[in-house]
This record gives sequence, C-alpha cells and structure tokens, in this order.
Amino acid sequence: MKKILLCLIVLMLSACSNNLPKIESGKDIKMVVATDIHLLSKDLMTNEELMDQVFTYGDGRFVHYSNEIMSTLTDTLKSNQTDILILSGDLTHDGEKASHIAMAAQLKEIEKNGTRVYVVPGNHDLENPFAKDYAVGGWKIAETVTKDEFEEIYKNYGFSEAISRDPNGLSYLVAPSEDVYLLMLDSNKYGMLNMPTGSGIIKNETLEWIKEATQLARENNAQIVTVMHHNLIKHSERLYQGYVINNSEEVVPVFDELNLNIVLSGHMHAQSIKSTEQKNNTIFDIVTSSMSIYPMNVGVLDYSKNTGFSYHLEPLDVQTWAESNSTDTNLLNFNEYAKEMNFIQNYNRAVSSLIEEEYDIDESLVLSDEVIQRLKEANFNGVIRQIKNELLVLNGLKLETEIEVPSTETRITSIEIKNQK
Repeated sequence: MKKILLCLIVLMLSACSNNLPKIESGKDIKMVVATDIHLLSKDLMTNEELMDQVFTYGDGRFVHYSNEIMSTLTDTLKSNQTDILILSGDLTHDGEKASHIAMAAQLKEIEKNGTRVYVVPGNHDLENPFAKDYAVGGWKIAETVTKDEFEEIYKNYGFSEAISRDPNGLSYLVAPSEDVYLLMLDSNKYGMLNMPTGSGIIKNETLEWIKEATQLARENNAQIVTVMHHNLIKHSERLYQGYVINNSEEVVPVFDELNLNIVLSGHMHAQSIKSTEQKNNTIFDIVTSSMSIYPMNVGVLDYSKNTGFSYHLEPLDVQTWAESNSTDTNLLNFNEYAKEMNFIQNYNRAVSSLIEEEYDIDESLVLSDEVIQRLKEANFNGVIRQIKNELLVLNGLKLETEIEVPSTETRITSIEIKNQK
C-alpha cells in the first residue's frame, strides 16, 4: 500500500511541467548552485535518538535539519528572483525514495515561484544500499530508486526540457536561455547492481555524445556551463581519489577542444575553485561546498552577455527563516547553534583520528579560551589538520616545532570569467 501511495505522489509531482519561457538574449541571468543537500524525508527520522547518532557521528551534515535548510533555500530563491537553480548531485541523504519525493515537492514550489530547476544525480542518490528509515523501534532498510525512477521523479527538472539526451545514461543538454545552455552530466561510475560507486567517470560514449550536443549551442552562439557531481580536476592533495573523475586526463582535453571552460561540481563538501591551463582555454572547476554543512552556503553564478560570468558564495539565513516558520530553539538561534555544533563535531573527529593513530589523548583536557578560539578559527576555515596538531601539542605528544604546518593557502570562493570563445 505504501509503495502504491509513493507512486501516486510521483505522478502528482510530475503532473505539471516547466512552462517558464526561455530567457531572452541579452538579459542578465542569476543562477544559484546548490550541491550535496542530502535531504532526508521527515517521515524517515521519527527516532530522535537514532537521528542524534546520525548527526553526532556523521561527516558534518545537519541531516536532522535538512528539510528546514531546503525550505530556507526555497524562500530565498523566491525573494531573490533567481532565474535558475542548479542541483549538482547528492540531493538525498542516502537515496531514499521518500527523500527524493520530498525534494521534488520542494522543487515544485521553487518552479511555481518562477525559478527554473535542473538536477543531476550524485553517488548517494541511486540504488543506495545504505538507504534507511530511522524509525521508532530501530532503523530498517528504506526503499531507494533506480535510474529510471530518478528520471521519472525529476522529469520536470531538466529531463523533459532537454534538447539532447545521452542515450547511455542520465546526462542531458538544456537551453533555459538563448545565451546560456547547461550541459548536465551524470558523472557516476556504476558498479554492481547499477549502484554508483564513490568515484566518478565520463564514459567514452558520453564524451562522443557531448561532442554532438555542444554543437547545438555553438550553432546558436550560446555559452555552455557544464554541471556534474564529481570534480573535473584535483583540488586537494588529500581529497582527490574518489573525488576527481577517474579519466580526468582524457576528459580535460576534450572539454578544451569544445571550449567547455566552466564546470560546476560538488562531492567534496568543501568550497574550492581550481583552474587548468590548456591549449585553447583556461578551464575552471568550481566546487560549491555542501549546503548541508555549516555555514550552509550556495554558489551564485551571474551571467552578463557583455562581460561573461562571475561566481561567489552566499550563506543561507536559516535563522531568519525560522523566525516565521518554527518554534525550535536550535533553529531560532541557528547561527550560534550551527557554528558550535560544527566545532564540536570536528573536534571529536580530530580526537578520534588521533586515537586511531594510537596516540594516548587526554579527552578530559580543559582548554583555555585562547586555545578554544584558535581551534574554532581553524575549524571554521576548514583546517582540520591544525586542530589535530593543536591537540598533539596540548597533550605533550609533540613539540610545536615538530608538527606539520598546515597549508595557509586561502581557498578561492569567488571568480570572474570572461566570455568563452
């Protein structure tokens, strides 16, 4: 009975299509990029104790407030009059069908408010064996979705509007504007039982389709923005295996040949912009940080026909949203709550990591206000290694002169890119 009900909901969500007119040539375009939202349906988290564990021992995702964070995005897009919303994968926590349906309901509201929505799947979204219902009485396996079901649920958020489809998967090309086309790529590498692995790839067959599809944009003098979940090039010496597509060395020259010099990706959960100089172009891979991790950022990609593209980050104001929509104390004080919980999570992860490395850490160590502030700043800037180093010094396990100094390179969060050739 439950399965039948879910199917009916999918049909209801698919009942209306995007009737928004194509954006005329010469009009400035505002695109918001959100990635790694990891939405978990409220129907699947009725066990509060289990959800506390999911959050406490997780990777920093505020899963228990993912619906409220998504609702904040919905309201923000309405007030900012955004033209296009791009979701670059990991829409759901672990691919639960109920979570996909909850996400589609949010996207329906977003399009009602005049924003065009386009999605691609991430490695968490399809055939995921870790999909769970965190129910009262204990968790149980939740129903997930196949590639066909994913396409059906999100039919009105890219697939039905496509002017070209990759016959080998879920990649497609859309033309929301006369000036800008979106090349939406499924970068998942599918393994046993059609389940995506953590790593990604652009298959040779898909590369051949890309060559044909992009010609449609060139014939109409349109710029192309490429979107995929996995990264095109290396951003980190630590986070690259499983994050950068496996065949990056083969794909980058093809993108250069086709003048695909702007790529939006996610997967890494950290904000980063890197570029690679090629024969014809400088190719920019813009990784937007996870929307479900503090400070809950989205990327904003603005386009002007005269000047080109510019990208910057904007945080979602969950606390202001809560003032009109919630009585939850944590949400009403979300700025401080999220920052503090983010610090605690990463502090605990650093301690656990050192214990796994067989260091004898005094977990009851009382930290001074000065040290706590230094750790908070390190955490806020994403320098987890620095937290670990501080703990080594504080516990007398290493001298400050002996520890590895973390990179002080500031990650780029904004950039301007002139028009492509």
